[in-house]
Amino acid sequence: MNRIAAASAALLASTALAQAGGLDRNQLGTGVLFEEGTYAELGYSFVNPTVSGVLRAAPVPSGDMADSYSITTLSYRTEFNENLSFALIIDQPYGAASNYNTAGYPINGTVATLDTQRLTAALRYELTNGLSVYGGAQALRAEGNIYVSLATGNPLTSFSYRLNADSA
Repeated sequence: MNRIAAASAALLASTALAQAGGLDRNQLGTGVLFEEGTYAELGYSFVNPTVSGVLRAAPVPSGDMADSYSITTLSYRTEFNENLSFALIIDQPYGAASNYNTAGYPINGTVATLDTQRLTAALRYELTNGLSVYGGAQALRAEGNIYVSLATGNPLTSFSYRLNADSA
């Protein structure tokens, strides 16, 4: 996870960032914990962004820098008694699908593919009418490759970063 955090920081700090908003794709939906009885929910989203620009150093169009992607979520909730409930949530919280590698200028750019899967188990205890406490545990799996490079001509401001992540 430290590698993913470092890659996130590098992407967010880069002027070559092709995907606005960083790596966050899907916030954890805890609303399932507040449903009544046994409850299941399946969600699917498809995103097809179009992001383009022009390299300032030479007027070379970037083309479409953001690839399409989908997000699938599955949530299940059940009650143990009138005060205690349990939820299991499977989602894809982080990701990247960008290719900002301008033709003829391969030393400046961001090329990123990152896919994650998260499993969350949560308990909710209802103390009084309208007041609850909830918490749980998560497991996260990540796979992908991220390459960020910015060559400014000055060794103090130029950088290159590469991440290859593969969860076992």
